Amino acid sequence: MRRNEARFLTWADVDLAGKVILIRPGRKNGIWWQPKNRSSIRRIAIVPELEVILNRLRETNKRNLWVFETRRGTQLHESNPTERLGEICKELGFEKRYVLHSLRKYWASTVAC
Repeated sequence: MRRNEARFLTWADVDLAGKVILIRPGRKNGIWWQPKNRSSIRRIAIVPELEVILNRLRETNKRNLWVFETRRGTQLHESNPTERLGEICKELGFEKRYVLHSLRKYWASTVAC
């Protein structure tokens, strides 16, 4: 997932039952958002480690408008998703500090196996 995709990710885009995240254009909490290009509209599988992180975000988010939000419950600035993900990984006791790009690599290698 690209950083800007994470910034505009809403809980309506996350299907925990179906274990997919939908990257799609549309109105996101009153803001029009469009993916980088047409091939960017896709479904991303939720692997077990990501499900743990998403559940933790759902529990700790203040307003639950955005998946990744500020401590006040507002949309993140474009540099903040990586910082927030790092905090969540630390709270969950992960030894490695993940960034969004490393999770993209992990997902690709996990699905390829």
